[in-house]
Amino acid sequence: MIKLRLYEGTPDEANGARWTLRHVFLTVLKLLAPILPYVTEEIYRHLFAPPGRRPHGSPYTVASATVAPTSQSIHLSRWPTPDESLEDDWIESAGDTLVQAVTACAASRPSIAGVERGTGAFALGNA
Repeated sequence: MIKLRLYEGTPDEANGARWTLRHVFLTVLKLLAPILPYVTEEIYRHLFAPPGRRPHGSPYTVASATVAPTSQSIHLSRWPTPDESLEDDWIESAGDTLVQAVTACAASRPSIAGVERGTGAFALGNA
């Protein structure tokens, strides 16, 4: 879907797709930072850090004039905040119903012969 916008769309469509990819990647990177601090910092410094803070000779950049990084380290940057205008109670309710249905189906499924459910181990003997 996004490839068409990037390669065959109008310049505005391509720029919009790039902005969205950059925004999503930066947000995911920030969310992973507490779990993978060194990896995310390295990626951030190479791709998103202000020009003076990038490693010397770093050929990569995804900087954008509209979403410029404001921090020299991913660990000093602002934590992502949700856009409350996008929340939809009906969608959340439908998602909860779907999770309940999948959980009920998984719980009602008989265990596979020779495998004890929930243990991940094969049972020896007659099934």
